[in-house]
Amino acid sequence: MNISVFPNTGKEEVYLFFKELIPVLKEEGFRFYLPESARPCFEERHIYLSEDYYQSYDWLGTHTTVGLSIGGDGSFLQAARDMAAYPILLAGIHMGELGFLNTISPANMKRRFQEIREGKYNVEKRVFLSSCIRHEDGTETPLPDVLNDIVIGHNMIGRMARLRLWIDDRFFQQYPADGLVISTPTGSTSYALSCGGPIMDSRAENMIIVPICPHMIQNFSMVLPMDRTVKIQLPDREKQLHISLDGNGEYKICRNECLYIRCIHQKIRFIRFLDQDFFSTISSRLFPKIVAT
Repeated sequence: MNISVFPNTGKEEVYLFFKELIPVLKEEGFRFYLPESARPCFEERHIYLSEDYYQSYDWLGTHTTVGLSIGGDGSFLQAARDMAAYPILLAGIHMGELGFLNTISPANMKRRFQEIREGKYNVEKRVFLSSCIRHEDGTETPLPDVLNDIVIGHNMIGRMARLRLWIDDRFFQQYPADGLVISTPTGSTSYALSCGGPIMDSRAENMIIVPICPHMIQNFSMVLPMDRTVKIQLPDREKQLHISLDGNGEYKICRNECLYIRCIHQKIRFIRFLDQDFFSTISSRLFPKIVAT
C-alpha cells in the first residue's frame, strides 16, 4: 500500500521521530512518499532519501491510498487542505499538545498501521467551509477551503469590530464584538468552543456562528444547516478587517466588499479506529476524570 507522509517540518522532534517511523512503515508493508517541499528541510538535517520518495501533491493525491500527517492539529489541517480534492484517507500521528484530530500516537502506531492495512477502521466524511470575497466591481476572489473555521476581526487584541451578518441574503444582525467565528463541526472543539460555542459531532453537516467577546447581549451562538449561505459585510465606520482561514491570517475584507461562506463536501475522508469514539475523546481531553470514592 502506498502512503503519503505530511510532516510538520517546523518541529525538530518530527525529524527524530521520522527515523523511528521509517522501519515501522516498511515492516507493515507500506511504501511511503513525501511532498517535494519537505526535501530541503530533511536534507538540512542530514536525512537523505532517494529522489523517488519525493513527489508533487497531485502525484501524492492520485497515487497513494492513505495520507499520514505528523505533528499537531495544525499539521492535520494543512494536510486536509492539501489533499481535499483527492479521494484519499487521512490520519494523523499526534505530536502536539491538546489536539482532537489526530487518531494515532507514537506509542500505538504499529498497531494502528496493522489496522489500516487490514481495513479495521471507520471512514468519516467532514464538512469544509468554502468562501470568497466579492469586490465592489462585482469580481470575486475565491479563498482556500478550510476544515476548522473562518475568523473575522481586527489583528489587534481587544479592538472592537463591527460586522453585519446576512443568512441567505436576509439581514440578521450587526455584531459589535471582537470578531466572529464561522466554524464547521470539526472546528467546534477549537476556537469556537473557547468563545462559548457548542460541541458538535464531527460528522454533522452544519455551520456554527459564534461571536467573540460580544459587546452587547448577542452572546449566543447559532447552528445553521449545511445549505445556508452566510454573507458578512462591514458597516461604513469599519474600513478593513482581517480574515483568518484555519489560523492563516493573510486575507482582508474592506468596506464595500462582501465575504460569502458556505458548507461543502470534499473528496477526502478521515480514519477513525474501531475502538475510538468522538465523545469519549472529547471527555478524556477536555474534562477531568471524576472518580467515585
